[in-house]
Amino acid sequence: MGRHKEFDPDKVIDDALLVFWRKGYFDASLKDLIEGTGVNSYGLYSVFGSKRGLVIEAFKRYSSKVTGELVGLLEKTEPTSDGLEKFLNKAAMVLSPSGEKLGCFVCNSMVEHSGSDPEIAQLVDANRTMLTDAFQNFLFRQNPQQRESDIRAGATLLATGLYTLGLLIRSRSPEQIIKNHINALASTT
Repeated sequence: MGRHKEFDPDKVIDDALLVFWRKGYFDASLKDLIEGTGVNSYGLYSVFGSKRGLVIEAFKRYSSKVTGELVGLLEKTEPTSDGLEKFLNKAAMVLSPSGEKLGCFVCNSMVEHSGSDPEIAQLVDANRTMLTDAFQNFLFRQNPQQRESDIRAGATLLATGLYTLGLLIRSRSPEQIIKNHINALASTT
């Protein structure tokens, strides 16, 4: 008879996401993951196969949960410069859960893996597409008469600007620099 799992894999993914988000993939030790999830190495490896398998699941969770939340906020945002500024300020809070300046997990992963892992590169691309498409919809709502190529270029700029916001937060840049970045992005629309 097989051994019964005594933990919730979904909760483990959420907990592991925080460990990877705080420390990065390479600096997160097995001990960190055990302490962060409350699950022993046998349990982690029996369900997720490896540390890499766990980070892949954490990445997917971040995309659905955090990026999904940002996309949902953007869909409800008034399509104006003021609306965009309010959205970006909310995004800064999402990228600082519980006041912890973690930045963007996707950006952190892009830098850390530098395209060395094809599966993570695909997840990064899917995340970038999700954000860019959301900004494209926002810009279309703002000005449906604008050329599609201009809307796509603006959406790419805003998605990249959101990633930059995450990097500024993660690097603990002074609040005024973050505010200036938000104001500059909001004024591009």
